[in-house]
Amino acid sequence: MELQEYLKYVSSRVNEFMEELVRGEPKEIYEAAMHLIRAGGKRLRPAIAMLSGRIAGGAEGEENALPGAAAVEIFHNFTLIHDDIIDRDEFRRGVPTVHKLWGVELAIVAGDLLYA
Repeated sequence: MELQEYLKYVSSRVNEFMEELVRGEPKEIYEAAMHLIRAGGKRLRPAIAMLSGRIAGGAEGEENALPGAAAVEIFHNFTLIHDDIIDRDEFRRGVPTVHKLWGVELAIVAGDLLYA
């Protein structure tokens, strides 16, 4: 499998996992928390985690690495939400930042939700 193909595969798997994991009530907070995750990104961090799992344990190791790979990406997105607030950025990944759409207070809570 070529690198670009593998990155697409990892992105798809990790995105599905995060969609299942980061959902709940109140919906507005969870929608804000998922905003940047849904906007895309390279997903290099989870790809490294899953590839490490494959190297260490084959296909089963790669599958076992999926929760950790998603956790790394979720944590990364928490840092981006808070960074955008501090830097007063208006766009990230081609979409408005979380605090621009939902306000600073809700963006902080959304980032904290991803951290937790």
